[in-house]
Amino acid sequence: MPPHGKIVLPCQGPQRPTHSHPGTTSSLPLPSVVFWGALLWVGSLAHLAWGTGTFTVGVLGPWDCDPIFARALPGVAAQLAVDRVNRDPSLLPGSHLASVVLPTGCHTPQALATFLTHKDTVAAFVGPVNPGYCPAAALLAQSWGKTLFSWACGAPEGGRESVPTLPSAAQVLLTVMRYFGWARLAIVSSHQDIWVATAQQLAMSFRTHGLPVGLVTSLGPGEQGAMEVLQQLCSMDGLKVVVLCMHSALLGGSEQTALLSRAWAEGLAGGRLVFLPYDTLLFPLPYRNRSYQALGDTGPLKEVYDAVLTVTLESGPKDIHAFAAASVDAQVAAHLQPEQVSPLFGTIYDAVVLLAHALNHSGSHGAGLSGAHLGDHTGALNVAGFSQRIRTDKRGRRLAQYVILDTDAQGNQLVPTHILDTGTWQVQPLGKAIHFPGGAPPVHDSSCWFDPNTLCMRGVQPLGSLLTLALACVLALAGGALAYLFRLGIQQLQLARGPQQILLTAQELTFLHRPPSRWRLQVDSASESRSVTDGGSLRSMAQGSARSLSVPQEPTNVALYQGDWVWLKKFEAGTAPVLRPSCLSLLRKLPMASTSAQHTLSLSPLHASIPTPHCHPSRILIITPGAQSPSSAIT
Repeated sequence: MPPHGKIVLPCQGPQRPTHSHPGTTSSLPLPSVVFWGALLWVGSLAHLAWGTGTFTVGVLGPWDCDPIFARALPGVAAQLAVDRVNRDPSLLPGSHLASVVLPTGCHTPQALATFLTHKDTVAAFVGPVNPGYCPAAALLAQSWGKTLFSWACGAPEGGRESVPTLPSAAQVLLTVMRYFGWARLAIVSSHQDIWVATAQQLAMSFRTHGLPVGLVTSLGPGEQGAMEVLQQLCSMDGLKVVVLCMHSALLGGSEQTALLSRAWAEGLAGGRLVFLPYDTLLFPLPYRNRSYQALGDTGPLKEVYDAVLTVTLESGPKDIHAFAAASVDAQVAAHLQPEQVSPLFGTIYDAVVLLAHALNHSGSHGAGLSGAHLGDHTGALNVAGFSQRIRTDKRGRRLAQYVILDTDAQGNQLVPTHILDTGTWQVQPLGKAIHFPGGAPPVHDSSCWFDPNTLCMRGVQPLGSLLTLALACVLALAGGALAYLFRLGIQQLQLARGPQQILLTAQELTFLHRPPSRWRLQVDSASESRSVTDGGSLRSMAQGSARSLSVPQEPTNVALYQGDWVWLKKFEAGTAPVLRPSCLSLLRKLPMASTSAQHTLSLSPLHASIPTPHCHPSRILIITPGAQSPSSAIT
């Protein structure tokens, strides 16, 4: 028991001295102890939920193999953002944010292998920069319970393990091209894996929206590679836009400088084409009171840059002083000038800040200090970034403004002409007209390329395509009508001349195959029925009575001609029919109207009969082959 027999609170400790006045007690009532203990416990809940650990962010990128990417100073950018977050008492209470730079190399397999080695090193990633392994990295991050914050990877189809830190670059270019009416494009990249994968991803996005991407290629080594690409561009009909996936010439990109200079020498910069750099979409390119040395020298690059439209992130009015203020405040990289730092510096800084706010929002909802599913906590943000505000909508999609910059082929500065707001995806002019080479922009393509509900056929105007289709239908109908009239005329001519012989087809004959028990013929008498079997009178068939007799079982010997009634006698092959008196009697009774002139009735292999209009209607000449005159006549 403590001295003087007094009770000591646990928060005081046994060695803490107590002071009391005479007549008073130093012990607290039990309800007060419970009340203050409850307050202390509730106040510590937030810290218990967060823990007191360190959350480490890894910055992926080709920082050790690409000098222009290295000028972004990823370590400095991440450290500045981390220091700002750690100084803010409202962010990550009770926790500490740290960053580490993870160089990945410039080749895609090497970058993916490096990414695999940092499974247990960091809690979340800023990157990748190479879109070639974004799908694989997203799947691995999902299995590890980590999140990627990247400006190069698009939004995944399912899940939020990859968070785009910028609006879709393909959607920005598509909006600009729709505004100017340019649909036919080609994509040219440098030979590095990062830019080749970027070009392929961009082409896939454009084709998904229905745009005619005529060419996707990369530059070969030296000036010969640029010449081969320019020859392919010259051979494309109706080409309007060339997207350049490589380092900008304004930032020291030698490949873009060589390609544009060669294009000027080949006459491709005279207003026929518009060149759109891709890399400037990933950062805010400074343009206020900023002169570029690449545009200051008198040479082909200054001339050809008149055909280049630069689309870049809009920044605040103090963008030129943002790096200087941040570096002095953090006492790092104070010896560097803003012109020596790549504008990608601000993109890395903003990505770390966005990650920190997502982590803070996740922890406030009870998730703790975890890097899993941070993409679900990036909605409805509006915080300060490096040189602009970081804004997101309710679904976590980044909102930003882009500005279109142009030159006049005379000065060394860039002038803003239009602004694009990704909140509405509308382009608004700023009052400054674009200076196109030759004084006019490239010819507009059909608007149907940008209408998802319209099928566009090779860029033909909708009205022209409709007229072409109508003309084709009219010509087809006219051709069909002429063919029908021509065929009808031939048939009428054949009918006028008359047929040379009677042809009976299978469709004109109906063979009777009924059983003998059901085969009944209506004849006048039994004698006439027997005469029919022997080749009797045809007239008796038409004038018969209701009396019926059975016909011999020869159903295949009789055929019914649809029209006039005739009897056909079937003979065995190789046998010669014999003219019986009943047959001659039948021919004698055959009227002249039943036969046509010049039509031969075959009676036997040695006899034939020809009815002539000069004879009596009941007179038929029987001609024997080899005879000079009719051998007999039937009267």
